[in-house]
Amino acid sequence: LRRLSTLGVPPTKAQWDILRSIENETGFDVTEDPKISGVDGGLFKISDFLASVMGDEFVNKDYADRTPNEKAKFGKWCELLKWYTTLRRIQYAPIFKDSSEKDEQITDSAEKDEVYGKDDS
Repeated sequence: LRRLSTLGVPPTKAQWDILRSIENETGFDVTEDPKISGVDGGLFKISDFLASVMGDEFVNKDYADRTPNEKAKFGKWCELLKWYTTLRRIQYAPIFKDSSEKDEQITDSAEKDEVYGKDDS
């Protein structure tokens, strides 16, 4: 978890729930081989996975035509997706301190150990 924390801030409960919902609704399996876990058994593409968050207009836009705000939003969601896919692949389920505070951010490594715990179910 400490090495993963160098990627950036982990997802909040609300963000985790969005990513989990995307995985469930789209049929993507982030735990499988990225070469075959994309659309129709093809290559997993981050832009395909995040299409529901970013919108079809963004996904269909050439990279050069994306605004700085769009690039920043996509970059943030890519960072969150790295956390999500990594933890899902190792079957490490996050346990959030207080599920009623969906926007709670984790700010230091000491808190990360308290917030994320192995879910053996």
